[in-house]
Amino acid sequence: MKRPVAPHTRSALVFVLVAATLAIAGCSATPTAPVTSAAPTATATPTPTASAEPVVNPGGTAPPQAFGGDCNAVFTASDVSSVGGWEPASAVGFVNTVPDMALVHQVGGLGCVWSPAEGTEGYLQVTVVPQKILSNELENGTTCFLQYEKTYICAVDVESNGYHLSANLTTANTSSYEAANLASASLAQIFTAHAEAQPKAQVLNPRDGSWPLDFTCRQLNRKAKVAKALDNPGLELSDGGGDVQVTAAETDLWGGRPFLRCYWRQNEGDAGTVSQLTVAVLGGAAWTQLEVAALPGAEEVSVDGAERAFVVTDPEGSGSDVAELHIFDGVNWFVLTSESSEPSALYAAVPALIKGLGKL
Repeated sequence: MKRPVAPHTRSALVFVLVAATLAIAGCSATPTAPVTSAAPTATATPTPTASAEPVVNPGGTAPPQAFGGDCNAVFTASDVSSVGGWEPASAVGFVNTVPDMALVHQVGGLGCVWSPAEGTEGYLQVTVVPQKILSNELENGTTCFLQYEKTYICAVDVESNGYHLSANLTTANTSSYEAANLASASLAQIFTAHAEAQPKAQVLNPRDGSWPLDFTCRQLNRKAKVAKALDNPGLELSDGGGDVQVTAAETDLWGGRPFLRCYWRQNEGDAGTVSQLTVAVLGGAAWTQLEVAALPGAEEVSVDGAERAFVVTDPEGSGSDVAELHIFDGVNWFVLTSESSEPSALYAAVPALIKGLGKL
């Protein structure tokens, strides 16, 4: 599933959002037989049952999420319907197998998306993060613009009880710009009330040994010397393309970039084995590895320099032939992809990237 383009757009990312289903089992009581006096009988000693060993994540414990990780504690379906003018399907949370989405969770936040139960109108994407981790440049308020007749897209930012909400809301059957802004203001008021009912937001400290989030691709290129590692002098750092919807808070967390994703492309000379490479980095997020390992098509592989590595074929479930190479080093995580090469062709870049990231 791709995110639709909306107020805050940056480099390409296709991602899959995952919804969980809950099975509820019922039980019925049986009548109790009358109690009669009888000689005591020996009671069999219960046979102890072996308890399942807890699953230990080599990457550490996932950080706690705001609002207990419950999207419905942020907005109910009724809230979304009354404000947006469309009936939503169940909310789905951000997945932790894509770096920019996992970042929201890593800083103690929560990310959710509501789409229409039917039809094509309507959309709500929100991120909730501790206010104190954002820059002072992100101001509270709403901004709306007309997408097409009676459909507006609005960006909403508001702070309450130490939490910052950034939302992208698409309204439906909205009569005017003023009505769209009133809907956005109502969304902000609902969030304020719900946030006040939560424990005050807590700021999480970065894990020891985490790579920084605030480096540039040029800095990484200088430290890692990716082209040399892949034996392709014509492979040069380039700008990424495409658009993806993110909220203002996501962009702010990345220091003006919606996520740190670096691109190398063949710009001159004969193409080597690898003529295109994308690297997405999220320092301190090795806690994601159990979820990565559980992805359909995930296979653990051995890669020099990496503590753990997984190749994930068709990560989007769309029949794509572009696989992902997930690398875990200490408490850190990065993902390599190439449209032109098999994942094994990227192995040579891994030690260089780990070394370069460690020098930032």
